[in-house]
Amino acid sequence: MWDVVRDKEHKSGKIIVRVNVDETALTLGFAGNNGTLKQKNNHEPCLLQDIAPTRGTFSNIAFICDNPEVQILLPQIIVGNESLLPKKVLDDLSDKLPPNVYLCREKSGWITAAMFAVALRWLARATQHLSKTHLLVVLLDCAPIHLHELVWREAKKHNMALCLIPNGCTWLLQPLDTHVFRKYKSYIRQEYNRQQAASERHNVPVGALILMVCKAIQLVLHGFGWATSFANNGYAQVGRVASDLP
Repeated sequence: MWDVVRDKEHKSGKIIVRVNVDETALTLGFAGNNGTLKQKNNHEPCLLQDIAPTRGTFSNIAFICDNPEVQILLPQIIVGNESLLPKKVLDDLSDKLPPNVYLCREKSGWITAAMFAVALRWLARATQHLSKTHLLVVLLDCAPIHLHELVWREAKKHNMALCLIPNGCTWLLQPLDTHVFRKYKSYIRQEYNRQQAASERHNVPVGALILMVCKAIQLVLHGFGWATSFANNGYAQVGRVASDLP
């Protein structure tokens, strides 16, 4: 599939930018134990809780690419339901979010095909300055929402090439799964535990969690070069210019 996209599907001579997108869950109450404040290990203090923490899950649509200068422009999307993300919290965070982070308050925190199509639209907007010289090849798994007509229509509208990762192979072929999410979530979890310990509170406020995610985006998603991750997973950098030949 990768070779087909690279060598046959597009004959424009544009430089390929490899992009990977996937959804992951971000859950409130990372520590989730009973007890009192103590040192969990040498590096990660946490407040072991006497009562159950506030529960809830945000959805995070994450984008990475093989170009650090483009990476900092890619949209990063956090979606929460109306109960988990009160309007007051949304308003309070409006001027604190990085320009590429979108915080969405929806009826449901689940990602729909319509929301994912919007994510591709935001990706196109963020990379519009590359449209004449570069081709976005977007790697994504075979989740039903990714296969929806709305998504493929949106990709076609913006001249993106979608490259599907087969079911059961994301652990091997998807850069976000193989190289990114573990490091990304580990940072958020450690920061959550630090703030718990510092405040001696059972729960870290939702707004504080959102800002932790923003910091993780800046330090992890933007702080590393992901080109090697794409290459290691079989999306070779050799021949990045799409062929003009049939």
